[in-house]
Amino acid sequence: MHRARAFATLAAGLSLACASCVVAPPQSDYDAFLAAVRHDCEPIILGSDNMGQAMLYNGFGVDADSYHSFANLTEALYYGKISPAMYVRSLTATVGWGSHNDRSFDCILGHLPRQSLSRAAGRLRAPRDAPAQPPPTTERLAAATP
Repeated sequence: MHRARAFATLAAGLSLACASCVVAPPQSDYDAFLAAVRHDCEPIILGSDNMGQAMLYNGFGVDADSYHSFANLTEALYYGKISPAMYVRSLTATVGWGSHNDRSFDCILGHLPRQSLSRAAGRLRAPRDAPAQPPPTTERLAAATP
């Protein structure tokens, strides 16, 4: 009788342990941002690469260096380590210009949470004696790009 009760307790414990293994971990804010961009901005074509498709397949189907640059720069942009203008310039320099770049960049930048923009703006503040300038926008950046 004792063995049967011990076995039942062990079986119940193992089933609970296995059930916790099946539950997906909670999605981070960054992962939610990427999912929204991937869903709402399709196709995300930068240069000649379809980054939206590459996001689904972990870079498969596009130039590896371009995808790694896209992934690294998008993460830096999200966490406010680089400005939107630096993001656009850096990726365009890496993947090249394409007819879909502006639409793709506008959509990605449009999904950024405000805290990402404010962190990037904080890193780019001018010295106290320099005249204040408004933060860069994609429209001004597009006008300055040949």
